Amino acid sequence: MASSTDPATLRRAILALADSRGPAKTFCPSEVARQLDDDWRPLMAPIRACSRELVREGCLRVLQRGGGAVAGRALAWGDPAAGDGPSRWVTTLGVSVAPASA
Repeated sequence: MASSTDPATLRRAILALADSRGPAKTFCPSEVARQLDDDWRPLMAPIRACSRELVREGCLRVLQRGGGAVAGRALAWGDPAAGDGPSRWVTTLGVSVAPASA
């Protein structure tokens, strides 16, 4: 079984939650961590690091301060891996991000 910090496991977990919410609903990165482990806090940095790739690929948008997609300024904001304050994540509109197979 893959470790909960394995990048592929994290990617699948982020994309599965994003896809289950759909393009109109956001989620907190901690929701991903909580699904993976009861001791979820240590997973936050690796989850944010994985989200950086998903933002670059256009699969994920990061929202902060009640709106405004951060994806366009993700590198300036301190990418999602930096963890600069609370954020909500959402799948890119019109794109299904569910993995083809688990």
